[in-house]
This record gives sequence, C-alpha cells and structure tokens, in this order.
Amino acid sequence: MAGDGLLARLRSIGVERVEGQYDGSDGEGSLFEVELYGAGDAPVGGPDVKLWQDVDAVVCDLLSRQWPGWEIDDGSAGTVTITVNTGQVEVEHGRRYTEIDFDSYEGAL
Repeated sequence: MAGDGLLARLRSIGVERVEGQYDGSDGEGSLFEVELYGAGDAPVGGPDVKLWQDVDAVVCDLLSRQWPGWEIDDGSAGTVTITVNTGQVEVEHGRRYTEIDFDSYEGAL
C-alpha cells in the first residue's frame, strides 16, 4: 500500500507528524501547505518535491474515498494531520456549497 511506504520514508527522515491543508474546487484539488515535525515538535526540513507529491497523492486518495467528489464544483477545504508512528490520520473537512433561498410574491403591481 502506498501509505505504508510513505510512512516508512517519513520515519526514515525523523518525521513524527505531518500537517497539511488542502483545497479543491472546479474538478481539481491538492495540498497547498505541508509541514513536517519531528521529536519535540521540531520542524523537519522539506518536504522535497517527490515526498510532497507522494503525501499529496496519499491524502487526495484518502479524501476521495472518504468524501467522493471533494474537489468538484464548489469543492471542499480542510486540514489533515498524520501521526507517522501509528499511521493515524485526523481530517477536519469542510464542504462548500451554493445555496439558493427562494421567496415568492403574488399580488398587484
């Protein structure tokens, strides 16, 4: 599984937690910010381009399984936290939607 390989790579560079923000609409979506943290919440350099792409792919796959269409129309946005040692993921997910509230009138001009 791609997630297991990603977790192993993150562990190998001392990452204990990954925090990211994502956004999607109009048929596209991705992470736009990723922070890596090691022991004692110390920032870990990176991620490099390949690691960023791999984190993005795993997170977008999770979002698509959990909230199909998260990137379509008005889309969604949120944050994701991955605890690397346990593989636990927490997602705060917000759906955007357009609402129309109709009123009516009947009477004389």
